[in-house]
Amino acid sequence: MKSVISTPLMKEQMKRIWPMMLLTFLGYGLALLLPIFLQTGGADSVVRAQRMIDLLAMRQPVMLVSMIMIPVVVILLLFSHLFDSKAMSVYSSFSDNKTQLFWTSALSGWLVMVLPLLAMSALLLIRVRYSGSVDVLEFPTALFSRGIVSGEVINTFSVVAMFFLRSLIIVTFYFSLFLLAVTVSGNWVIASLLFAIFPFIPTLIHRLIQTIAAMYVFGYVPINALDSQVIFTYSNPIAWFWSFGQNAQPIFLLIYISMTLVILFLAYLSFTQRKVEKTEEPIVFTNFKHLLIFLLSVAGMLAMGAYLMDFFSGRWFMYYGFVIGFSFTFVIAQMIVKKRFNVITEVKWLMPMMGIVLSLYGVMLLVTNFGVRTYTNHVPAVSQVEGIYVSHEGQMKGNDFSTDDQMIQDTINLHHQIIGTRSVTGRDWRDLSRNERRDIRSDEREHRKNMQEAFWQSITGNGERFIENGGEHIYITYLLSDNERIHRRYALPGTFVSAMAESE
Repeated sequence: MKSVISTPLMKEQMKRIWPMMLLTFLGYGLALLLPIFLQTGGADSVVRAQRMIDLLAMRQPVMLVSMIMIPVVVILLLFSHLFDSKAMSVYSSFSDNKTQLFWTSALSGWLVMVLPLLAMSALLLIRVRYSGSVDVLEFPTALFSRGIVSGEVINTFSVVAMFFLRSLIIVTFYFSLFLLAVTVSGNWVIASLLFAIFPFIPTLIHRLIQTIAAMYVFGYVPINALDSQVIFTYSNPIAWFWSFGQNAQPIFLLIYISMTLVILFLAYLSFTQRKVEKTEEPIVFTNFKHLLIFLLSVAGMLAMGAYLMDFFSGRWFMYYGFVIGFSFTFVIAQMIVKKRFNVITEVKWLMPMMGIVLSLYGVMLLVTNFGVRTYTNHVPAVSQVEGIYVSHEGQMKGNDFSTDDQMIQDTINLHHQIIGTRSVTGRDWRDLSRNERRDIRSDEREHRKNMQEAFWQSITGNGERFIENGGEHIYITYLLSDNERIHRRYALPGTFVSAMAESE
């Protein structure tokens, strides 16, 4: 069975890139280790201890930047041949087995990153004690679970080992991610753009879903403003320093390692499937090229739609912006991919892609109008509610609930009016005449139309028309008996606000 590692190729690569390994170690030493170990005695011991803590807790900006930039430089050194047909031929002379070429290069690059980290971690085991007051030190309890005791060693073996493990996972993750970007690209410009975009894809998807929900799901309000940061942390190990500063969970290890293995496998598939004749094209895979153009066009569509909606203070201008933004970005993306200005022949793809967008929009409307009725129509029963919070200023922060029974009942009644819950149901509804039912349905449609119009007015043109028409926002939070919370936000039209005032 043929080995997946080519020893001659690895020797040749290590001869070429060993200076990178040496420079990385020297950089770690000068920027991170010397500032710690040169501090001695007196007040300087506080600085020394805090610098050691910050490094082990990954609060050093130099360390964080290096864990992204070093994988980039290593990839540049080892995989630059992918963008040059002649270099690709020379490189392939070591082996005609793409699997062997890929894993040999990947292992060489990984060693160049990991060995300096291992050497630095070994030096970090040189004991650093702190004998002063621990009250002046800032340290994450998740990392220093026993705290820091005056006179004891700060950089224990377990803490340094955790530092090395986290560093190892982070550099391997970004090495794999940039490797994937390189293997699907035909030049460094596209590879760099993809590498900059890939880490944010889960966060962007999350923000897009939240935005759609806020615009099309009646009453929706994001429960936690930090949700996007949490998504970013789970999908980017570089944010691990932030999570360790608060509450690090072992599941992070499993998530990052799993994602790294998946990304590395995708990079391997891409490397082995790319064709030599596609070497100097911006995107070497046709299907991925179409997907990328589509996603860029959608991004342009959303940006232009949001801009025109806000600039002209009208909902329909958003749809005009969608058409203009998608078409314009599609043409620009085709020019970039084709590396020419004449892309008339590619316009044939514009209508099918717009058809896909319209289909997705239709599905979204079906989901937001019918698939989430349980959410939009849900009002808890009085018996379920322990406390209530109502405000026109903003979403609830804290636990300042009112337990007044009358206020709870009035708020629930108001909530039913806002969502247009039919007051006549069951047998009473069946006893009504056809004209009476028609009038009630007409009133319901008018109510929904007014609510919808008020919402769009509230998010366009800084809400000026909404305010001029006497509209108000209302935020409702229920505390249920099982400690669950229900959050809702509504834009109330001026007519509804006036009717509420008159009824009081």
